[in-house]
Amino acid sequence: MSIKSRLGLKSQFIQGAIPSEKDFCDLIDSALNKRDDHFLGKWTPGVSYRHCDVVIYKKSLYILDLTIDPQCEENEEDPPAGSADIECDEQTINEQGELCDSTPPDQHCQWCLMELYNQDNDFIILTDEEGREIGVARVHGRVGIGTDQPEARLHVTDQEHGHILLEPNQDGEPAISLVKINVPVVGDPNETEEKNTTFSQQDDRAVLQTDALGYVFFQLPKPPVNAAQGKTKSSSTPAVEPATLLLLSVDPDDRDRIRVGVGTDEPAGNLDITQKGRGKLLVNPGEHPEQELFLINLEPQCEGQYVMTAIGSAAAIFTTDANGGFRFKKGKDLDTALGQQSAEDGETLMTIHSSGNVGIGTELPESALHITDNESGSVRVHLDNDNPVLSIINERPSPNAPDTYFAIGVDDEYGVMITDAPSGIVIKRGEKKSARFKHEVNINQGDNIIYIHPEGRIGVSTMVSPEFYTLEVEGTLKNLSAYLETDGSKIQQTGSLSDDDEVELLKKLDKLDPIRFIWKEHTNCAGSGEQIGFHSQNVFECIPEAVSKSGSLKSYNNAGVTAFLTEVIKRQQKVIDDLCERVANLEKDRKGGSGSRS
Repeated sequence: MSIKSRLGLKSQFIQGAIPSEKDFCDLIDSALNKRDDHFLGKWTPGVSYRHCDVVIYKKSLYILDLTIDPQCEENEEDPPAGSADIECDEQTINEQGELCDSTPPDQHCQWCLMELYNQDNDFIILTDEEGREIGVARVHGRVGIGTDQPEARLHVTDQEHGHILLEPNQDGEPAISLVKINVPVVGDPNETEEKNTTFSQQDDRAVLQTDALGYVFFQLPKPPVNAAQGKTKSSSTPAVEPATLLLLSVDPDDRDRIRVGVGTDEPAGNLDITQKGRGKLLVNPGEHPEQELFLINLEPQCEGQYVMTAIGSAAAIFTTDANGGFRFKKGKDLDTALGQQSAEDGETLMTIHSSGNVGIGTELPESALHITDNESGSVRVHLDNDNPVLSIINERPSPNAPDTYFAIGVDDEYGVMITDAPSGIVIKRGEKKSARFKHEVNINQGDNIIYIHPEGRIGVSTMVSPEFYTLEVEGTLKNLSAYLETDGSKIQQTGSLSDDDEVELLKKLDKLDPIRFIWKEHTNCAGSGEQIGFHSQNVFECIPEAVSKSGSLKSYNNAGVTAFLTEVIKRQQKVIDDLCERVANLEKDRKGGSGSRS
């Protein structure tokens, strides 16, 4: 049987190998056995220990010496190491000669602290040529520098300032502790305390722990250079204050509030990233309950203007005191944006001005909502006048087409449409919505239905805007009643049809020729069936006063024809009345003559 290395043992237990009895014996002999090798690890109360067993207690090694009188009576003048000023308990040795006790090793005289001496071959002391000592140690206990009671594997101390401790912790992990003493207590400068910072390695992570307020990382300035010799001057004190790179801290008044500073050692929020003369990013400053993010411009011309985003209880919130409000821009590619592109570069898509006005396509909105396109025009919603208004402005640059507008609004009494377009307003019947032709956004298509002329004339289903008639309808007109307002305040009478020559009236009536007709297909009355009436040319030849012309087209006035026919009927009625009277007289005369003959 032999003691082998780990590599030698692993070669006997690789996949496919069949370990022999010797291989298992070698494995057992090569492994540490607590009982045979007397190393029991951490001391545990109530465990049975044998003579010369070694344990770890409070980061120190103790060895059990059962030859020492547990009553310490024979050793009062020269007590064993680790037993001074200790009152030993009664001996608790079992039948196997093992100590089974619950008294800690530092309070039991039979447990001896393993100390190091120059002569025990734990140290090798070397000196240089001038006799100065250079210490190189093989250490199995503790080493103290500045102290004769080291509390770690290596304990370097300055009784006025603090300690450096190098040791594995109780779990066997390596650690370095820095302890600063005489630290003023926050809030009570008359009291002092010590602060401990520990660096350790735990499994796959490095751990940094402290009971101070936090951590600060500084960038030391370059040391000054001796110009004469071209060498760096050595100085324990830098010429300028070191720059703060990173601060990790807790609020002294609220230990649950974490503060991180980058470029500042006085963070104003949970996270404070500061670049002097340029800007600052703050996360959750102040005591507000909302989660907030601040971007602050520290350039001199900006006077600390900021933009803040937050999540409130009901909505996301954006706030700024910048003079121009918010601007949403279209940027370039990522590499350009991360490179030399300024935040001011790029095309402005939308603006929320500090006045509250919203602009799309403009950085200076002139109304509550201002949408503009330099190639087309603008749409504006105005709420700053007495009455709200929606205005559409055609601003296409053309020398022969001046800017025009169309606005819709409402006041206390009326809904209002207003325009300065030279031909007024037209209402169209458009084509069906089409993804190909986009009829829904094209006003230059469809059939005209209604015209409203700038002078107030209205055309319904006419081919062009009415130029002659106040109301021009090309189609069927239906109404329950119609009135012609010929009150004396509106007209000046120029004559009476009763003054016209009776013979001429009858001639005109004789020429008037009622007809049956249907409307042609291109008119809006097509399909309404057979009609009766007059041909406009026929009416013009008989009663020109009752006919109106629109270019080459003629239309007659039913009221004029009715007036003419009324006068003719009156004349005819007079003739009828005269004839009736003559007939009556003749009959009377005939009856009278017959009586005289009888």
